[in-house]
Amino acid sequence: MADKLDRIIGDYLTGKLAANIKARELDLRARKPTDNLGIRTQSFGIAPQESEFLRVEEDELNGILGKMKRQKEILDMFWDVECSETKQALLLHYQQRMTWYGVAQEMFVGVTTLWRWNKSFKEMIRPYL
Repeated sequence: MADKLDRIIGDYLTGKLAANIKARELDLRARKPTDNLGIRTQSFGIAPQESEFLRVEEDELNGILGKMKRQKEILDMFWDVECSETKQALLLHYQQRMTWYGVAQEMFVGVTTLWRWNKSFKEMIRPYL
């Protein structure tokens, strides 16, 4: 059964997490059309560039963008210190969408060993995500 960590690890290894971060930044930087209801709107005295910067900064601190960047940073940190066999197994499973049994045949390792590697990697990152 796939859980939240499986989705996050899969998104990280396939590159979807980095793409989602870029897409969110582009969405926040895009100009939003103002509704002109024929009413005189109040000017806030903020330049459009400043409001764009404030939107991005506020989302980095409290919103989705900050959460995704933090996830990527944590996974980068733990991925660098993981052993090469675990990296290869996780890449085969999450990036190439192989089953654990297929990964076991590819790497000549037992399925329970793969499950143990996956579980240990998840337990290592779980407190931070």
